[in-house]
Amino acid sequence: MPAISADNTSKKKEDSAPLGTGLNPKPQVATPGSAMPPTAAAEVGGVLSGVQKSTPNPGLPATVARGVPGAVGVSTDAGEKSNPARNLAAKVEDVRADAMQEQDYLGSGRAFGDVVKWFRDGRCNRVVWASDADTVVQDRARYATDPESVPIPEAPPAVSFTVIGTVAETNFFMRSDGLYRGSQTGGFERKFSGTTLTCALTAPPREYAGAFADFKTATASLETIMRLKKPSSDKDTAASTNARVAQAGTTIQGATFEALKTKHIRLRHAIFAERPPVAGDEEDGSADEDVTSGLDMNDPKQREFNIAYWPLHNNEMAKRALEDIKSTHVAVPLRAYGVDSRIIPPSRYHIDLRGATVLVAFTMLHYNISTPNSSALKDTFCFDISYLRILVPGTTSTTSAVKRHLFMVDPRATTKKPRVL
Repeated sequence: MPAISADNTSKKKEDSAPLGTGLNPKPQVATPGSAMPPTAAAEVGGVLSGVQKSTPNPGLPATVARGVPGAVGVSTDAGEKSNPARNLAAKVEDVRADAMQEQDYLGSGRAFGDVVKWFRDGRCNRVVWASDADTVVQDRARYATDPESVPIPEAPPAVSFTVIGTVAETNFFMRSDGLYRGSQTGGFERKFSGTTLTCALTAPPREYAGAFADFKTATASLETIMRLKKPSSDKDTAASTNARVAQAGTTIQGATFEALKTKHIRLRHAIFAERPPVAGDEEDGSADEDVTSGLDMNDPKQREFNIAYWPLHNNEMAKRALEDIKSTHVAVPLRAYGVDSRIIPPSRYHIDLRGATVLVAFTMLHYNISTPNSSALKDTFCFDISYLRILVPGTTSTTSAVKRHLFMVDPRATTKKPRVL
């Protein structure tokens, strides 16, 4: 299944809260009016690389750590403290149990097909709670009949699904310069303003048995949602779209990396967005706040979140391209947090996230993409990261040759003089 192109950069509306360096956040999720029935996800095909029938989740502990991301609900006696691996597994289980209480956790086995739907928003479809979508439809009808007294209804917020998984070390493209090599790359135009970071989320290690089983359930739930009926566009009808999606991935792109055969989810994050209007210049009297506007530009640890100081890893092409978009775009840092609950700086995305086991939240988009020199359409699914927290750090690389000591005398040589023959 081919992967989507890197310049597909339609972005969701970002949360306008300023970023900080000592935050301790929870994923922001929509809350529908009705609870989800606790039925298991249906068995589906292999759009996400060999999805299998979901299995029941192991039982949850009676006590659940609540309210504090990364809280470790483990015993503090000496025996437990002496076993860090057991404590770490307990931490992951606590986070899993906490997530299981939320209605957006894909590993719960809930029947998401009954409570979410695809909603047309501009030129794409996005997944929203069905109750929110129904409310907007009614609000639009009221506005159409009485525009003087009824406010213009807004589109419903996208559902931010959560899952626990491990960021694969392969198919990992999270360096903050996007490995930019010029606008003409791979036969298509790739603008620097459309730089998108991507990675593959795979199942967590088997020693975290609950989260490992949940990942299978999550991919099955994701498959079910991808196959739900979608609103038609000017290019296609809902019937033909759903028929294509049901064909075991023959025309599906974006959901996975074609070269990676392990079951996984392809995640992405667009690091730039068009600069919001200045207060007073916008037509509707409102302005979006730059999420980096509250940072201290005199603090080196904070200013790299701003587009003027965005880290580019000595990439000269990226430096020149950044100069061209500074006045028209803003940086959109990844809301990714380490095990210490502090936000991860952009210069360390490619270091801290590789191989890490994480709790991640993402939204789902669907596009009908035209095929070059053909009237056929392809269905592209995009999973945009809205929140990420490292639960278990990845393994750091071994010491490089540059950092190794250079001895002037062979350190392995014996003190005996060599025997002369």
